[in-house]
Amino acid sequence: MKRLLSTIGLSLVITFFAATNILAKDLPTTAEQLRTKFESALKARDTNAAMSLFYLEGLEDSGWNRGRRLSSAETQAAFLREMWPFFPTNVSKIKLAPLLKEFQVLQAPKEDDGMGDDWNGDNGWRARWSVPPVGMFESQPPAMFPTPLIYGKTNGAFYIGIPIVYTAPGKSLYVHTLASVTYTGSWVFVKNGKEHTVNFSDKTNEFRECWGDYIKSCTVQKTSTKPYVQYESCFNFTIEEDGTNIFESGEITNNEPFTYKRKQ
Repeated sequence: MKRLLSTIGLSLVITFFAATNILAKDLPTTAEQLRTKFESALKARDTNAAMSLFYLEGLEDSGWNRGRRLSSAETQAAFLREMWPFFPTNVSKIKLAPLLKEFQVLQAPKEDDGMGDDWNGDNGWRARWSVPPVGMFESQPPAMFPTPLIYGKTNGAFYIGIPIVYTAPGKSLYVHTLASVTYTGSWVFVKNGKEHTVNFSDKTNEFRECWGDYIKSCTVQKTSTKPYVQYESCFNFTIEEDGTNIFESGEITNNEPFTYKRKQ
């Protein structure tokens, strides 16, 4: 019973601090102040002090919620309760370190139209840091924290950031080609009034999925010199928007370009 009450009490305290962070006058205004506060909190195993240094805005709208209907405070409290047991107990020092290149990627994730032609597949998930990353913390002795200790500045104060996972805006847009021959093609999709072209072939971008408003057009052409033989060859494509099949080409039996254009 005591353990249960203790857990409930900790939950309430964490919820309070997660919802309010810390008083404005106590917010770190430099990276060094943030480092000092975090190091002191870890050494003292002070849950509230350590967790109040994380910037959690946007967490309630992220994929971490796993479809649960939780308020902002509830989501933040649950996240912190899950994280805290994994924090190391033997940290003696926290030091400032430059941001690693792989952690800079989440600063401004590129959407589909920014990728190269060699990029295949997409499940619609994106990620960003809750604060614009400036640097990171390293611990002595080295420790495996539950999330990279990225820090940054927002609203005039420094915080430790967390990855915010979210789904790409727009409809799922997909062109699926079924072929036993070589081919090439391209399709154009519209996103926020802007057109983007995806070049694809039997070797590149075959399974690419994009996110936007709709597919405007698609052209596919067989490049193989092998003659089409029924039951030995197959070559056709379908267009999907938001999981709904909106067009089927039927079997294509020649080497002429086959073009789909969306009806206005």
